[in-house]
Amino acid sequence: MSRGITPRAQGVHPSTLALFARQEDPIRVGTQFDVAFDLSCPHGCEEEPVALTLQEPGGASRIMKAPLANHPAQFELTAPTEAGAHTWQFDVAPSGHDGLFHEASSMSLTVDVVPHAASVAVWALPDAVISGRPFNIKVGATSTAGRAIAGQTIIIHDIDGEEVGRTTLGDTAWPDTVGLLWAEVELRAPDQPGVATFAASLVVERLKLPHETTACTFTVPVTAAPEHCVTVTVVDATTGAPLPDTLVRIGAYRSTTGDNGMVTLHVPKGSAEVVVWKTGYDAPDCPIEIVADKAIKISATAVPEDDPDAHWKG
Repeated sequence: MSRGITPRAQGVHPSTLALFARQEDPIRVGTQFDVAFDLSCPHGCEEEPVALTLQEPGGASRIMKAPLANHPAQFELTAPTEAGAHTWQFDVAPSGHDGLFHEASSMSLTVDVVPHAASVAVWALPDAVISGRPFNIKVGATSTAGRAIAGQTIIIHDIDGEEVGRTTLGDTAWPDTVGLLWAEVELRAPDQPGVATFAASLVVERLKLPHETTACTFTVPVTAAPEHCVTVTVVDATTGAPLPDTLVRIGAYRSTTGDNGMVTLHVPKGSAEVVVWKTGYDAPDCPIEIVADKAIKISATAVPEDDPDAHWKG
């Protein structure tokens, strides 16, 4: 008689194979995940190791050692590369010795396998682009499949859904990121000034790992081609001294003044506002009408040191 078995427990006993634990969702296509099973007998028998046959979703089968009774065992499974509900079948063969037998036991495990998740990013966008002219941006993507997306395609569409550019992801991650594979792509600005809207999408091709559809929308200001030069001189309102390193913006165009307090911006014709900013100073916005080259002077007033950003807080 085996240890722990009572006389009434001799004979043929049922056995139960049950799921003990499994990795939490989501289970991505083509990834490995862990499950744990427990083989038990209602009489508390300490069964000898027996064979477990695993029938995988694709039809292949393999023989493994079943878990010992009341001692859960962990197995590693691999999800198919096709999304959907997939079932694994586990069968434990009958066993017996010394007049004690255990019946066969089986169970199935169905798992919803989902595509890999991805994210697309766009950066290094210009402050503005000139209508009809080319410009460059950087695009990148991350995936729960890691670097498997290297060599995949990023396609750029305009607001009408027309393809306007594409590039191939490299195999090097952008500095200080976790797996953000990237590339540079050249686009052409629309012919009409305004705000252009684009969408960057990851297209997974030649990779047997389905991905969720993902895209990133971004906008770029489009201006008419510069026709005139506007020279701005910024001085201290009290002393008349030039103010270097002052930010000057006219519409979408911006730059900073030199040591002489001057900066020249090439801008299109039309109405615009000249905005200047320098820490510790306040200056009014200056509306101008641009019909030819022109020069203007703006006086900036020193702001008390206890509130150098008063202009922007108002």
